[in-house]
Amino acid sequence: MVKDNKNIADILVEVYGKNKTELLKNVLQAFTSIITEIGKVNRLTTELIKLEEENIEEMVFGFVDKLIYFKDTQGLIFKDGKFRLKDHCLEVRLFGQKIDERVPVKIDIKALTYHKFEVKKMKTGYKTILVFDV
Repeated sequence: MVKDNKNIADILVEVYGKNKTELLKNVLQAFTSIITEIGKVNRLTTELIKLEEENIEEMVFGFVDKLIYFKDTQGLIFKDGKFRLKDHCLEVRLFGQKIDERVPVKIDIKALTYHKFEVKKMKTGYKTILVFDV
């Protein structure tokens, strides 16, 4: 007997922002929305991320890597944050909580892949394509 389990291997999302900071904020929102119901996440804990990267592509990738790190090592998921971006330095104060029965993982993001990954400057701002391995 064969069961249809509908295993998903990857999730592709396009994220937009009128500037680099808004793009990164929206990346956080997209990441959390895939994993759980973002509206149920409370601002119970805070974490600080500091990144220094050569360009916006490395900044986006490094930021998502940090989000995955906090999820995997501390069971933390974030609702929003205070972003400060200057030149090649990003500092983000993230607000969220531990994953629990009220805020469970519905889809577990394991990694951000380089497959189709891009960050583009457009007339209206920035766009990134993210493919998550789930």
